[in-house]
This record gives sequence, structure tokens and C-alpha cells, in this order.
Amino acid sequence: MDLFRKGIAKIIVSARSLIEGFNVPEIDVGIIAASSTSVRQRIQSIGRVLRKHKTATGEEKNSVIYTLYAHNTVDEEIYKKINWDKITGVDNNIYYLGIPYENPIKQEGPPHRPLKRDYEIDENELFEGCVYQGEYEGEEFTCDTNGNIKNSNELYVINANDLPEKIKNIKGGYGRFKVTPQKKYILVSVLEENEWKTKFVTKLKEPFKFINKKSEVSSNDLEEILKSIKTGDEYPIQDNKQIIMELRYSSKKGGVIVKKIDKGEIFAKTTQTAEDREKGEDAENLIKVIKNLHAQGKVISKIFLNNRNDVLFREKGILYFIYRLKKGLEFSVTKN
Repeated sequence: MDLFRKGIAKIIVSARSLIEGFNVPEIDVGIIAASSTSVRQRIQSIGRVLRKHKTATGEEKNSVIYTLYAHNTVDEEIYKKINWDKITGVDNNIYYLGIPYENPIKQEGPPHRPLKRDYEIDENELFEGCVYQGEYEGEEFTCDTNGNIKNSNELYVINANDLPEKIKNIKGGYGRFKVTPQKKYILVSVLEENEWKTKFVTKLKEPFKFINKKSEVSSNDLEEILKSIKTGDEYPIQDNKQIIMELRYSSKKGGVIVKKIDKGEIFAKTTQTAEDREKGEDAENLIKVIKNLHAQGKVISKIFLNNRNDVLFREKGILYFIYRLKKGLEFSVTKN
């Protein structure tokens, strides 16, 4: 390396010298054949080679670096990660396609360019269901059949309005979506013709509001409300910490309450099979109440049991009362 620096050795071959801190301010040409897809390493290599220097006669001279990537391979992914024109200047980057036994063919630009960020996309060009030509970025949320939207911290949104239905119409079902960081675009990822595409749903009209975990009523008022609460009423406590069990209602076999376990599912026993008849009656009454709610147009599948023996369901982020168990539920030992 010392001989190279002194100009005695004209060529140096090294796998990692440009990465590990080998500075050569007077280098003429750098060739990187074993290219990394790491943006950080690429910038380090460029920084060690592309430096202005003067010749022995005082003439200012620029270095040149040739970086070789295998065409149509993961090597080219580096061009999706960052806009290199912004790093080195658009006039400083020249691209060629090398074909064996032929002269290199000059290209108009890199094989890929990074997708646009949300602030780079004109919202006037967007419409519901269109393919979004930007990055699938932002905070991720999920929505379900009951119109519930929650974030990764299990906090529920209370001002979702008709967003879940819009997501279903474009995505083909409920599930994950993202809200972009600046423009607040709602985006979904859809598999079409074996290719994942990002689609625009809508723009968030107002920031999401999350449910207040704590009850806003006094303890005395709370007890009075709970004494007179009826099926379908908004539950006065919205804190998820009260929930001790998550269950599911299935319309199979005339209606059953299902509990998921590691090896499958078990079912709440009715009076025909329960050892404790009162628990069997609780299961039958709960099923009856849920059926009545379905008849009123409610779509209930996931239900929750809290520490007060109250069974609840969630709709558009809000917990509602279904039924108060007198004794509890008794589950089958094996799957029915």
C-alpha cells in the first residue's frame, strides 16, 4: 500500500481496502467488481476514490470509479434504495449495459430508481383504487369485519367511519394497511397476477383518534350503569386490561362459542353436556343473545369475556355489552 501511495506500484487489488479506510486522494481509476448492495459501503468507497486532486503540473484532475453489477440480479437492488443522482450529481453518473463479446451499450439511467415518497406524489393524480406509484410506507394498522381498526400497540381507532369498507372494496378483504407519514394517504398491498401492487384507498381527513382506556365515570356511577346495562349498550369501561379471555362465535351446529387453544379449538358446553348445568345455561343464553343481535344486522364473531363476567363485542373500536354470565362457561376437553 505504501508503494501504491508513492506511485511506484500502479495498481492495487484489494477486496476490502476501500471499505476499511484506505484513503488514496490521488487515485485515477477505481474498479469495484465484487459490488455490495449496501448503500453505506458504496458511499464509503465513492468517498475514498472520487476526490479532486492536482497532477504534478498543477492541473486539477477528477478520479473515476467503475462499479460493476450483475444485470437482472439482486445486485441492482441498490438502485431502489437511494437516488444516486442526488448523492453524486446527475451529470456524474453514466450507465452502461455490458453484453459478452460486444461493446458496452450506454443507458439513459440506472436499472431502477427508488419509489417516490408520499410528499413527492401529487394527490390530484390519485383516485380510489388506483395503483400508487410510490413507496408502501408509513404506520401499519389492521381492520376487521366489525369495522375495528387498531395499531401495533393494540390501540383502537374510534373515528374510522367508512374506511374499513373502502379497504375491503379495494383489497378484496379486511386486513393490514398503512398510513403514509406526511400526506396521510391510506395504502393497501394487493396481489394481482402474481405481483404485489400498492393501491391508493383515500386520504385521511383527520388524524386517527384512539379510544380512551380509562372510564370517564366515577366508581359509584359505574356500578349503577353496570346494574342497568342492556344488550347493545356501549360498555362504560373501554380498557383492554379488563379482558381475560378472547372467544369466537360460530354459526355452525346452530351456534357455538369457540375457544382457541394450542392444539385447535374447544367449545362451550350447553345444558346437554355441561357438568355444571348453570354454566350450560349461560352458554345457551349467550348464543341466543348473539343470534338476536345478528337478526338486528350486527355481525359478531369475535367476543370478549372481562373480569366482571361480562361478554362484550367490539364495533368500530368501541366495546359493547352482550350478556352477563351468571356462573361462567364450561369447555369441552377435546375438540367437538
